[in-house]
Amino acid sequence: MRNLRFSSVVQHPQGQQRFLARTSLASIQAYDEGRLTFPRLVADLKSRIAAMRSFADPAWADELKSSWGRLEIVNAITIDQRREPHQVEIEEIKEALEELRLMLTGYQQEG
Repeated sequence: MRNLRFSSVVQHPQGQQRFLARTSLASIQAYDEGRLTFPRLVADLKSRIAAMRSFADPAWADELKSSWGRLEIVNAITIDQRREPHQVEIEEIKEALEELRLMLTGYQQEG
């Protein structure tokens, strides 16, 4: 029964967007709690934001992508240099995640 409910919700663009927003927030929370690595978080958000861009408000989706892009830059640098983020990068991560949280939570409340 649960799978049937899931499939009926995600067949509609608004349902898909809510699902993707909710699972994006869950990934951010898992990262905050240490249950998800930073590279995995960046990859998860990338795929969800890309999916949302196909049916979400373009301006909202662009804002999400912009905030995600800040995370991707830090991720790319730390992978390339084989190191953990420096303090200034940690602050950048926190700011970008807070922006994403606000946008995703705001959508959940509006939708």
